[in-house]
Amino acid sequence: MSNYKRTTIILVLLGAGLFLFQVASYGWGFLAHKMINRKAVEALPDAMQPFFGKYQEYLAEHAIDPDLWRHGDSNEGVRHYIDIDMYGPYPFTELPRQYDAAIQKFSADTVNSLGIAPWWIEKQFNRLVRLMKQGASDSLLIVAAAIGHYVSDLHMPLHTVENYDGQLTGNKGIHARFEAWMIEEYAHDIHLTVKPAEYIDDPLAFIFGVVMNSYQLADHLLQADNQSKTPGKVYGRREDYDKEYIASLYKESGAIAQSQMSQAAWAVASMWYSAWVKAGKPELKVTETLDPLLIAPKNYRVEFENEYLRVIREKYDPHEKTVMHEHSAGPILIVPLTDGHLRFTLPDGQIIESRLRAGETQWFSDEKRMPKHAVENLSDQPNEQLRIEIKARPVSQATK
Repeated sequence: MSNYKRTTIILVLLGAGLFLFQVASYGWGFLAHKMINRKAVEALPDAMQPFFGKYQEYLAEHAIDPDLWRHGDSNEGVRHYIDIDMYGPYPFTELPRQYDAAIQKFSADTVNSLGIAPWWIEKQFNRLVRLMKQGASDSLLIVAAAIGHYVSDLHMPLHTVENYDGQLTGNKGIHARFEAWMIEEYAHDIHLTVKPAEYIDDPLAFIFGVVMNSYQLADHLLQADNQSKTPGKVYGRREDYDKEYIASLYKESGAIAQSQMSQAAWAVASMWYSAWVKAGKPELKVTETLDPLLIAPKNYRVEFENEYLRVIREKYDPHEKTVMHEHSAGPILIVPLTDGHLRFTLPDGQIIESRLRAGETQWFSDEKRMPKHAVENLSDQPNEQLRIEIKARPVSQATK
C-alpha cells in the first residue's frame, strides 16, 4: 500500500471517528419539521409542482439541516428564535421591525443575543428569489428547505420567549417534550390541513405576525405541562415522563401542535410561492440526475464535508429497494455501522450481493467503485453505513 493511501485512510478514520462522536446522538429525527415541509409542497400551485413535487422528499428530509448546522457554525443558533418578550410588553412596539433600526436602538450584541430569526428568514427569502431567477436548482433546494425550518421554528411558541425551555418556571425540558417526544408518539394522530399558498407582499411583517401569534400560546404549553404531571410525583429523569404523562400532554396541547404545524406548512408554502412570484414566475427546471442525494434523500445524507473528503450516511429499511443511482467518482471507504446483507442491481441486470459486518471497513479504488446501481436490503433489520468519499490528497502529499 502506498504512503499516500496509508496517510489518507488514517486521516479518514480519524475524521470519521470524530464525526461519529459528534453526530451519533442526532440521527435523522426531527419528525415535525419533516412533516411540515412535506405538507407545504402540497399547498403550492400546479405551476410549481413539477419541480417542488419531484423534490418533495428532499425538502422533507433536509428540513432538519439548520439544526445540524449548529455544530459547525457558532452563529447558527440565534437564527432559530427571537425572545420577543424581552422587548417590553405585548405587542412589543418598542422593538423596531427593521434590523438596522433595532440594533441602533438596542445594540447589535443585545439584538443578536435575543435571536434574529425574523430578519434571517427575510434574508434567506431574498436569497431564494435570486436563486429562482438564476435557475440554480441545487442551491435553491437547500435554501428552500432551510426556510421551511426557520419559519416552522417560529410557529413553535417556545421559540418566541425567554422561558424557551420552561427553565424559569419549573417546567425545564418542556421544549423537547412538546415538540419531539409528544409529536413522535402521536404522529399518526396528527393530520395537517393546509389551505393553498398565498402571496406575501411583505415577508418580514408576515413573520413578525407569526411571532405575535406564537407568543400568545407559550403560557398554554407551560400550563399543559403542569396539568400533565401526577401530583406528588417527582419529575427529573426522562423515564419519569412516562406514557401517561405524554398522553396527558397530548390531550392538553395536541390541538395546539396540530394547528401550529398546519399553519407552519401553509406559511412555508406561501413563502416559497411568494419568492417564485417575486422572481417573475420562472420555470423551475427539473434536472435529470442520478445523484442519490437528490433522488433518494431518505437513504443518503451528507453528514460532513471538507476539501479532502465527504461523509455520506446511508440507511436502508428492512427489504427496502432504492432507485437506480450513481455516486461521485473517486476512491471511497465504506464503514458499516450495522451488520447487513445487500443486493446491488446494475442497469444490465447483473446482481452483486454483499454481506457486511459492523466495523469491518472496505476500501475501493476509483477503478473498483460500484457503477450505476440500485440497492436492496435483503435483511429483516435496518442497515446503516458511512460512505467516505476521498476528494483530494492532503496538501502535504500533493505538493511533493
